[in-house]
This record gives sequence, structure tokens and C-alpha cells, in this order.
Amino acid sequence: MLWIMDSKTKWDTFYASTTREPFLHLTETQVAEILAGSPSAHSALDIGCGEGQLLEQLEQSGLTVTGIDVSPVALSAAKERVEGTLIEGDFESFNFNTNSTFDLIFLKFVIAFIDDKERLFQKIHSLLNEGGELVLLTPVISGVKELKSIEEIFVEKHILDECLPKYFGQIKEDILYKEGGKKLSLFVCKK
Repeated sequence: MLWIMDSKTKWDTFYASTTREPFLHLTETQVAEILAGSPSAHSALDIGCGEGQLLEQLEQSGLTVTGIDVSPVALSAAKERVEGTLIEGDFESFNFNTNSTFDLIFLKFVIAFIDDKERLFQKIHSLLNEGGELVLLTPVISGVKELKSIEEIFVEKHILDECLPKYFGQIKEDILYKEGGKKLSLFVCKK
């Protein structure tokens, strides 16, 4: 429970700051391409939805949206953008209704902050409808030796190589940026 409070405080402080670095969001073109690849999608979950920029794009495209975030400060801003369901909580410990399933689940710049990545993917898989997709935007690093403490948003490549094929039949990776052993990847993984 202490970790959740620390995480909540950390993200509330981040979202309350007027001098913070902006998050990199999916572009309208990227969202349109994702939706074009899932024409039967009707519902979406954004894990770590922040201030709701993606939820707004998805809702404007006609999807029923749900967002979850630990920061009430971020969710307050999201409430101004979207009419969908917003949940204050930690995805790892939040218990979704047994009927809660989604056609699309988005995970942007969040995976590095999750303690049990295997359990994360298992939970995402259980919440996805058959044929649904996980859209994962994350910085990836090829090895631990390249990882510095200030680069806390990176996930190690071997974790994705181990976990994604266990839960998804089709995995498509677009590398948006690459420098040395680091890259920014957009994965679309079909259940």
C-alpha cells in the first residue's frame, strides 16, 4: 500500500507542475491507423490515462472509453476532456468487474513502472476480448548495462521478448526512434 501512496504522490506532483516536460502522445495519424486496423473495436481501456488526451481522441472516434490512473490531479483534467469512465487507482491492484472486457487496451510509457510485468500482461490478456489488441508505446533498452537510474521509463527488451509471445498471437513492432541500444517502440499485439 505504501508503494501506491508514493506513486500517487509522485504523479500528482508531476501533473500539478506547470514546468513539467510534456508526455509524448500518440499522434492523430497513429490513432487513426490503429483504429483502421481494428474496425470492429467499440471499447478501449487506457492504463495510466493521465490527463485523457488519448481517451479524448478515442471517444471522438466513437469508442466507449475507460481510463485508469493513480493521480487524482490527472483524472481531474481528464474529466474535463471525456465523458467515459475514469477510475482512480493502480491497475495492478484494481479489480475490474468480471464483465469488463475491452477491444483495445493502451499502455503508454507505463510498463517500466509496473513491478510484476508477467502479471501485467496476464491481466491485460484477461481483459481483452478475443481478437482484441494491446497497443504498447514504450521506450525499450537492449540491456541492463545501458540502463541508468534517470532512465526509469525504459523497459528491458528481454522482458518484452519473454512476455508478449505468451499472451499474443500477432505482434507488430514499429520503431519510432532508435539510438544505440535504446529505441522508442509502438507495439500492436493481437489476442
